[in-house]
Amino acid sequence: MLKLALVVLMAVAAYAHIGVSPANVLVNVNTKIAFTVGHACDHDETTSVVFTVPHGITAVPFMKPGFALTTTTRPDPILGATTTGTITFAARSADSYVPNSALEEFILRIRPHQSIANGTAVPFPMEQICTTAISNWNSSDHHDSYPAPAFTVFTALPASAGSGSGSGSTVVNQLDNGNWRSADSLSVVALVLSGLLFIWTLYGAVTSWAHSARQQGYAKTPAPQPAVASSFSQAMEMTPTDRNRDGSEGVKIVFH
Repeated sequence: MLKLALVVLMAVAAYAHIGVSPANVLVNVNTKIAFTVGHACDHDETTSVVFTVPHGITAVPFMKPGFALTTTTRPDPILGATTTGTITFAARSADSYVPNSALEEFILRIRPHQSIANGTAVPFPMEQICTTAISNWNSSDHHDSYPAPAFTVFTALPASAGSGSGSGSTVVNQLDNGNWRSADSLSVVALVLSGLLFIWTLYGAVTSWAHSARQQGYAKTPAPQPAVASSFSQAMEMTPTDRNRDGSEGVKIVFH
């Protein structure tokens, strides 16, 4: 019975962890990353979340319907500049509170500095504020009750990299200077361009064939002859007639 209780508690703790997708990112590359927030705070409703941006990471939040967005800045010794230090998503009303039984995603665009070593795990501390309590997800130990969400930075993604925390997602939403670098997106674009090229080639072939057929038809068709005028001249015959009343000789035209 005790073993069963421990298993249940471990499952609940794993479910409560903040999900990160993708869990592996490239150094010096913009990446769209989602943090999945579930139940915590003694099973209260979540009213807001506050992310603390680690040094060496630039982060830009995506707007989220129903939530107000605020940021603070601080000097970053790794980046050598003043950058975003905290990012807060706060529900505008009770209608936007995240229920204990639901999950919610908060999305940032991050860019690890090129000085971060390959294979470095970067914790991204988050504070989850609920209606009656607060959960601080800031532990560096993944086995603790409230570990900080984290991702691993690589100079080149290994073959097995890309799965998010419990999401099974792959790294298809990386950005390079704000542009999508998704293999799936590039495949779709290539497919569309190939289809358009095929249609254009087919249209040109049909147009050329139709033009050639018209030219051949004009060359084989003889020009029409004025048959009506010829028949008319052959059918008309002029014969002398009786004299006119003034004594001159008349002409009678006979049609055959």
